[in-house]
Amino acid sequence: MEALGICVDGNELKFAHLGKRKKSIEIIGLDKVFIKKTGKGKVSQKETEEGYEDVLGLEGSEEAAVQEEVSPELESNMLFNTFSKYSKKSLKAGMNILQSDVSFTNIFTGIGSKEKNIKKRIREELEKISSDINDENFDFITKSRNEYIAFYHNNRLDLLNQILNLKSAVKSDIKITLIDINEVSLINLFMNMIETDEEVNILVYVGNEFSRSIFFQGEKIIDFSQLINEGYRSDGLLTDLYGKIIFVIDTLGFEEINNIFITGDGNLSQYEEFFKEKFPESVVSKLPFKNFFNVIDESKKVEVDSFAIPISLAWKILEGKEKSFIDTNFLPISIRKQQKALNIAWHGFIIIILIILSIAFSYRENENIDNEIKNMKSGISLLNIKIDNITPVAQAVDSIANEIAKIKPNIVLVDKLKPENMLHSDLLRYLSNNIRNLNSIWVNEFLASGKTFSFSGNSLYRTRIHKLASAFEQSRINNVDSKQIMDKDIFDYYISGEIPGKK
Repeated sequence: MEALGICVDGNELKFAHLGKRKKSIEIIGLDKVFIKKTGKGKVSQKETEEGYEDVLGLEGSEEAAVQEEVSPELESNMLFNTFSKYSKKSLKAGMNILQSDVSFTNIFTGIGSKEKNIKKRIREELEKISSDINDENFDFITKSRNEYIAFYHNNRLDLLNQILNLKSAVKSDIKITLIDINEVSLINLFMNMIETDEEVNILVYVGNEFSRSIFFQGEKIIDFSQLINEGYRSDGLLTDLYGKIIFVIDTLGFEEINNIFITGDGNLSQYEEFFKEKFPESVVSKLPFKNFFNVIDESKKVEVDSFAIPISLAWKILEGKEKSFIDTNFLPISIRKQQKALNIAWHGFIIIILIILSIAFSYRENENIDNEIKNMKSGISLLNIKIDNITPVAQAVDSIANEIAKIKPNIVLVDKLKPENMLHSDLLRYLSNNIRNLNSIWVNEFLASGKTFSFSGNSLYRTRIHKLASAFEQSRINNVDSKQIMDKDIFDYYISGEIPGKK
């Protein structure tokens, strides 16, 4: 499976061609085309502030004063030739929306955990800002409970229209499946490349037309810095980036930044040194593309960071459902339906073949079902014969069960009549056995009533009395007297207790 990421950044159109081989993602090709036409002379300060013409940050420099005009023919040819490289491949393509066409806002609302109402409520909030909001041109990212970053575009989608025209011109088989914004693409890179606990991290992107810092705590998005409409050619870019980062850090109340990751265009090594100096306690590094992508063309390895956004777009197409990619997609439903219809037109003969095969398969399955029905009928007949043979035995068993049911009341009655405690005869037998075992002790009188018993007698030894009493769990020695008979001490005793229950 292969995918193509397409990104417009100022006057640069970037292509990232990725392929998935088993579990490995390969960067097959990276291309860059300069497409924006510029005229001679300096641009106005207003245009610079709004980020329209001076996207290269050259305003006020000698290079900005005189620029070569790129002719429409040259621009079209360059773009046509580059796109033609991919036209005959059945690729899925994703592209970004121009930065100047996207707006952001923070929304605080008491939506709670009812997710089905979130998009509706956020749309209501956005409609207070813009009258052009519809179901296809806005989405949002959750910052925390009841706090969201919402974003929407102005419905222009110029890049999509240009690519559709190119597809038609070169009769391309490319299928467009994704339209996303730059910030979501950058967030997707971070979330799928960086493993972190609750550390505070900053992702700094430096582009051609714009620069932006995104703040994370763990994998949770905390905030965006204010957008900087300056690219990697701007002399004061690093100072502006640092200022925006410090502002957000102070606003959020972070005491330390654990990691700073840098990607995009320009001299990234210089950027690393700058932020290491400004944040000496932080780990500053580039995004680890080499840990996730196998770059086939060795000469392209040094340029991978410059293609961060188109790489992210293509990666999302290849593995979006398997990894932590935000599922934003601004591709209009009309384009999806149109591409689906074209696929049917191009591959209609496959459908016809499938229909014929399905008819043949259904016929064969019907024959199999008929055979199964016949086998089931034969089985039912055999079961009926066995039932007829078993019926007399079942009737006899039922008769025995009826007899048992009649006897059960009598058995219950006998059980009720049985005394709960030991019979007196059993008690006397138990008492006599213990007396015989002990020896030198006699019983003169025995009484029993209900659940209690008592007996008295004589013993030659006092210890024998205690041993006899201990033979009954619920018994006590009520009295022991001594008397002399023929100069011998004889002990009279009296023992009572509860008749033991049946075991």
